[in-house]
Amino acid sequence: MNKNNQIINQKIHAVTNCITELQNQQITILGVEIKDRKPVITIQSPGSLSGGLRSKINQHGQHQQTYATSLQGCQIQWTTH
Repeated sequence: MNKNNQIINQKIHAVTNCITELQNQQITILGVEIKDRKPVITIQSPGSLSGGLRSKINQHGQHQQTYATSLQGCQIQWTTH
């Protein structure tokens, strides 16, 4: 297996472990992104997870905050309104 495929395989393994843990906590997964950095998993609500504020967005009078934390080698993020 070449180096790039090996890296992707490791990230897929991390995502699989993370998804299993999130499912065990009954957290709804909205999306998964695997690119150059560590995998990003977007969830609906954090359940028992806690994270730091990543960004604030005010669009059309609506205030949104995006939070993130790490779990099993992945970045977990969610948005509140």
